[in-house]
Amino acid sequence: MQTLQFTKSLHEIVRELKVPELIQFLQPLLAQGSNTPITEPMKNQFSELLFGAHTGFIRLTEDPASNTVLKSLKVDEIFQAARMGKLLSTLTVGTQAQNIWGNPSNFAEFFSFSQLLRSLADLDATCFEVLEKEKLGGVNKTENILELQVIDYDGKGLEPDRLAKFITTISNLHKDFARILEINDDRFAFIYFDSGSDLVTGIKCASDIVDKVKTLFAEFWDKIIYRRYDEFGKKTEAISKGLSVMGNIQEAVAKRTITEEEGNLLGARVLREIEALTDVGATLPLGQASVRVDRRQLLIERRDMKLLKPAEPAPSDEKPPEPH
Repeated sequence: MQTLQFTKSLHEIVRELKVPELIQFLQPLLAQGSNTPITEPMKNQFSELLFGAHTGFIRLTEDPASNTVLKSLKVDEIFQAARMGKLLSTLTVGTQAQNIWGNPSNFAEFFSFSQLLRSLADLDATCFEVLEKEKLGGVNKTENILELQVIDYDGKGLEPDRLAKFITTISNLHKDFARILEINDDRFAFIYFDSGSDLVTGIKCASDIVDKVKTLFAEFWDKIIYRRYDEFGKKTEAISKGLSVMGNIQEAVAKRTITEEEGNLLGARVLREIEALTDVGATLPLGQASVRVDRRQLLIERRDMKLLKPAEPAPSDEKPPEPH
């Protein structure tokens, strides 16, 4: 698992399990000598937090990356059903904080739960400072960052030629989108590489280009990858008309930013580039899949189909010579 994938999963776990809210709720109830009343709204709030955390826990177990972190940190021990039931029943019958801190058994249960939550929150904060912040530097990771993942097909690492093709192709795709969107002098840079079983890279460029490339990847999966591979060549033209980038190109032609001929060339290039990126195993980070499918397996199958077919020369952007 990549460093950033771990830290992101940990952030999500802390958020889904209502960790900050539960810590804040429990603090006045555990203070020795506190006379804080336990009101009906407080009882309802605690119930909502616990049930919300349990729902979040179930949701997290359905995500492979988050579930791996949950198991490694043994988070299931924090939210055991027996513990949840005892905490809820104790608070429900209580009338003030003394019912908790004044009873050794009750206090031990609530204090242990609170400390486990604090440990999870402290780990999250430490990972952010030591791992994520160091990896990202001073860059705001949510702004103008295109994150892509290149899968390791066989657990043997990434071949140099595949990585080189990925870098060249994504650079060309950026140039084509910059031309289509009329974004001049945009800074394109790889700001981090996060390795693990796969390679995840963060690319800084204009936010409009980030959005368009993400959309293109999503549409390409929807319209092409799920089709039979032998249909690709027959349906390329029909499928390309359904990609939003083609609408962007038509808008640029209409505004006379580019000529119709250049628009046709750009459309063909963009389609070849997104196909080439998929051929080298590149995709949006697998944990961000909006549809739960095994994209890793689909990429491997696509690679295997390509290996079975003879290589075809890439079409040229040049017009064929006029016959004499």
